[in-house]
Amino acid sequence: MDRISIAATSFRGGDPDELATVLSTPASPIKVERLSGEALSFDCEFFSTGPIAFGSCAYEGELQCTRQAPSDKLLIFLPTRGAALFEPGAKEIWSRPGQGTILDGARSESVRIYGPRRHFTLFIDHRKIATHLINMLERTITGNLEFYPYIDLTAGPGLALAQLVETTCRGCGETPRCGNPRWLLLRSAMR
Repeated sequence: MDRISIAATSFRGGDPDELATVLSTPASPIKVERLSGEALSFDCEFFSTGPIAFGSCAYEGELQCTRQAPSDKLLIFLPTRGAALFEPGAKEIWSRPGQGTILDGARSESVRIYGPRRHFTLFIDHRKIATHLINMLERTITGNLEFYPYIDLTAGPGLALAQLVETTCRGCGETPRCGNPRWLLLRSAMR
């Protein structure tokens, strides 16, 4: 039987610098600023399987997160509450319930979060996606992967993706994992 190692971390707090530490990686630091005088709070859980990671995050207050260096991940945000405005370069991409957002972490970007906000997130390593596309298309893929930035989360594949990520986050947060039907779903999806 294949075993998947999952690293789980959880963070709660109200300090912008603390949230910056939570969201940053050594290769891609993120700066967090409070946008209003309102109190800021966050509650985030992350589950990593290596090339794929999942997140469940809730925020109160208005804040801006600015990526200081590119990331090697594709970021998929699946909101259930509140709005966020992503600004990759000169364009604006809104993220609201019912409308997921796909972003390439290779581009430095910022996001404004208008709390209360809750979203699930899927982080996929670029190499993992490129390998799958190369195998599916039987051709070499170079350069940045350009995805349409919006996903309809109200029906079809978008709804299925949102449900899978939510189920995975909830299942990874429960113990024991090996007997949990959600865990079995995750194991089969990761193969």
